[in-house]
Amino acid sequence: GETWQEQGDAPDWQRLYERREPMERGVVPSWATVVTAGVDNQSAGEGRLEYAIWAWGAGLRSALIDAGAVLGDPARAEAWDELHAALSAELPRESGGTMTIAKIGVDTGGSVTSAVYGHLRRLRDPRILPLKGEDGWNRTAMVAGPTLVDATEGGKKIKRGLKLWRASVSMLKAELYRRL
Repeated sequence: GETWQEQGDAPDWQRLYERREPMERGVVPSWATVVTAGVDNQSAGEGRLEYAIWAWGAGLRSALIDAGAVLGDPARAEAWDELHAALSAELPRESGGTMTIAKIGVDTGGSVTSAVYGHLRRLRDPRILPLKGEDGWNRTAMVAGPTLVDATEGGKKIKRGLKLWRASVSMLKAELYRRL
């Protein structure tokens, strides 16, 4: 079958592989100035919350420093509480000291969107940015918002209770490939 290189959609994986640098998992590199995390909720089967933690530095230099998953139904509070604890931990710095995650982008799509809204509101963590991915090229910005959406917390519906950000998946992928 066709390879990515033949399709022209992604950079040559071998050239990227050759650029890798040795790093210790879970340790923030000395060049990093901020750490972020991304979370994807997977409601199929038993469900899980997958996360990736990234270090960022000058010139948009970045490195994946850790990744993992919390097993459990994203509609249930226990999974979100476990994830929140994992993403609230102090991360050791290569140069000494520690850092914490500054922002956490959370995908709210899937079959449990309303439950995700409720759990994110319940956590009340200002680092959390609820995200909704949108396909297509007819967007004015890579990330737009926030838009206020209804959320249910503790069985009570809260009108315009959560700030949702929209991410243009196609534009973000194109920018990532351009940078690589």
